[in-house]
Amino acid sequence: MKSTKLNGSSGYMLFESLIALAMVSISLYVLIPHSVQFFTTLKAAGAEVAYWRVAQDQMQVIAEGGSPIGSQASGGLLFITTWNPETAQLVVNGGDGTERVEVHAEEIQTEGP
Repeated sequence: MKSTKLNGSSGYMLFESLIALAMVSISLYVLIPHSVQFFTTLKAAGAEVAYWRVAQDQMQVIAEGGSPIGSQASGGLLFITTWNPETAQLVVNGGDGTERVEVHAEEIQTEGP
């Protein structure tokens, strides 16, 4: 491609560099919102997995006849669990919301060692 001297300036400007700058700018304009959304979704999914991990651990303890642990840390969040045996309801309260899980301990099969 031919370089041209701009009017009233002492230097030359390459059109290739302008095209490259435009491509990089457009790429950043398109990719940055998608990457922010990706990391936000990833963080929310990690918190949801941590909720279910705690709920599963507590359900296993309940099914084996024990009492659930009052507080437990998982995935960088502190979870407080409460168990109501009359309604068979396990409530897991975490750092960013509440997850309610209904558990029927008689339906859970446990395997012995």
